[in-house]
Amino acid sequence: EKYLHTPSCPTNTNSHAQFLNLILIITMSQAATSQRVSEAVIDNAAEAFRLVHPEKYLQKFVDQDVRPDGRPLHGFRNTVINVGEISTADGSALVRLGQTTALCGIKAELANPPQDKPSQGWLVPNVTLPTLCNPDIRRGPPPLEAQVLSQFVHEVLAGAVSLESLCLAPAQLSWVLYVDVYVLNHAGNLTDACALAAVAALHHLRLPKMSEITGDGSLPTIETARAVPLQLKTLPVAVSYGQFNDTLLTDPTVEEEALLNATVTVVEDALNTEQGGQKSLLKVVQPSPASTAVALGGNTLSVSHLQQCCAQAITRAAHVKVLLDATDT
Repeated sequence: EKYLHTPSCPTNTNSHAQFLNLILIITMSQAATSQRVSEAVIDNAAEAFRLVHPEKYLQKFVDQDVRPDGRPLHGFRNTVINVGEISTADGSALVRLGQTTALCGIKAELANPPQDKPSQGWLVPNVTLPTLCNPDIRRGPPPLEAQVLSQFVHEVLAGAVSLESLCLAPAQLSWVLYVDVYVLNHAGNLTDACALAAVAALHHLRLPKMSEITGDGSLPTIETARAVPLQLKTLPVAVSYGQFNDTLLTDPTVEEEALLNATVTVVEDALNTEQGGQKSLLKVVQPSPASTAVALGGNTLSVSHLQQCCAQAITRAAHVKVLLDATDT
């Protein structure tokens, strides 16, 4: 009798139930641990495959009409626009495209107009890629990508801002707008992020109200600080695409950009998206293989792909306008 009832096998009903519950808990814990180990092994194997064969890894997703981050092929990452992020700037904006983050601050100063264009003001954009934004960015002179982005932002803004409106007194006094874009995190598609940050900052910009110019030769004076919004001729929105083999990818990530064989950026005027077509199309940029932008994707897209990009860019520009208008409230 005493050998039938050992401490490992309780005799009363309550103890027996507790014992069975304990066994069940231990079994479930071991199963969960085994499942976690299996999931970890699968995740490690997938990550190893991505690192060793990045092109095959992406192709397996594309074959299923999906991206590694879960987006459809023509889907955009979540876009967030916040204005007024820099209290010391006359206009500022923080833009997030997924994990890509760009901050733009605009400082307005008074200076003499250009000698060859005495009735215009100045627009001086610059894009900075600090080393903290991406491990591939090294210390030293500005990388080629930063120079290409600065030139692109300048071309986009030049069509949006009337330089004549920045002149206060011909050949005497004009505004200088320093548009500085800082990339805080480079996770792909800096073209769209930097351009949108600059446009959003211009949209938020408020210039001091100046006194009227009199005929006695005296210069205007500041009446009210940060009172006058800048009137934009257009509201440019850049929309970038990449071609992976024969497939178009919208808003590519930094991992996808390394595998693209062609890129294109369509710039639409968000103020005229209702008309669409040529009325809203401002610019189409395809890096030439012979240009210095070849590192950003030097081949060209087919006509059918370009038409597809332009059509989708109109919808994207209209959506961005809604986001910009929301910042006014």
